[in-house]
Amino acid sequence: MTEANPGRFHRVDPDVLDDDPFWSEVRRRHPDVDIVLLPPDPSPDPSPDPDLAPASDTEVRRAAVAVQEVWRGVRPLLAGFGPLAPPSVRWREAEGRRSLILQKALPGIDQQRGTELLMTLLVHLGERGWALQPGVRDGLPTLRATDGAAAVEAVAGPGATVMTLTGVPLVLTVEVAQLVKDEVRAEVASWE
Repeated sequence: MTEANPGRFHRVDPDVLDDDPFWSEVRRRHPDVDIVLLPPDPSPDPSPDPDLAPASDTEVRRAAVAVQEVWRGVRPLLAGFGPLAPPSVRWREAEGRRSLILQKALPGIDQQRGTELLMTLLVHLGERGWALQPGVRDGLPTLRATDGAAAVEAVAGPGATVMTLTGVPLVLTVEVAQLVKDEVRAEVASWE
């Protein structure tokens, strides 16, 4: 922007400030200061961002079922390592979206037995075409896997093995999130 081409800004007659109680006083006290008044910010675009539109009931149900089906498939594998209670069910929020989380800690399954469990999960998910990413984090064996509709992350720790199932991130209201969480919790508890 130059003096010759001020863009959307333009010089205004200094007398304009005389009608404003605040700026006229500032001008009176500081005649050596140039005062620049900017136009108001343009109003935000009223059209909603389609990426932030709430997910349909079908999309929410599909995401919940995808996570439940993973739990249904891996639950027998986990049960082979001892008594099994239902996983915790919650939502993780990030960037205005929520992902359904089922998490199960298996206390007493140490790192050696947890590594065996991770290998069992790796074979199970690999046979179903999941993208697999075994590895080590902070010296602990890990497994990350996804089929695009859900993700699994498992860590074999020294005192417990923890498995986390995550659904796709969705935009949904608090009310819908609570309803789905309650339904999923009841459903996975009924499989015990």
